[in-house]
Amino acid sequence: FPSHDIRIRRIIRRASLYARRLNQKDPFLYKLIPHVVEIYKEEYPELKIRSKEIEAIVLSEEKLFLNTLEIGISLMDEMVANHVKKNISIFSGKDAFKLYGTYGFPSEMTKEILLEKGFEFDEKEFEKELENDRELSRDSWRKKKQNYLVNISEKIPQTEFTGYESKSGNGKIILLIKDLNSVTTLSEGEEGCIILNSSSYYGESGGHIVT
Repeated sequence: FPSHDIRIRRIIRRASLYARRLNQKDPFLYKLIPHVVEIYKEEYPELKIRSKEIEAIVLSEEKLFLNTLEIGISLMDEMVANHVKKNISIFSGKDAFKLYGTYGFPSEMTKEILLEKGFEFDEKEFEKELENDRELSRDSWRKKKQNYLVNISEKIPQTEFTGYESKSGNGKIILLIKDLNSVTTLSEGEEGCIILNSSSYYGESGGHIVT
């Protein structure tokens, strides 16, 4: 499914971009699903069972990206015109990040369109803006997590440290946390925080040993 496979999303995005150049601005890929199912139904029988569901998902992805595409290209045209007015041939990485971070316009597509327009793409500045944004997100997440853990520490028993006596042992899970919410289960592949009633593991502030 597109939300789980970036390759499928990229195919949909690229097809939408090229179709737009042919003045095709409406969703169309979803109409091809029955033909694809017909070709591969012997090798993948589940395709026939889920054909309508797949059509609906692809249609939803197309509609979502076509809206992003129109907004992104319109804004990019304004930015390009501004660069031309200032006689600048290298497209600002900050502007490229604005398209990506604010409007969800893929950076690889920005780069491709700009090259066609005769512009260079300031990839270093884009990467710098991207890393700054990630750092802000990490800081925000750390603060939220710290506040959450401080609040719940007053409501649950303190974990007994047994590491001085043994390097292993049995502990009871007293709390599971996922996305700053208490949950009853964590499925395979999910990330979360486990709080035990006792543990031989001592969580320091960081460093190679604790990692």
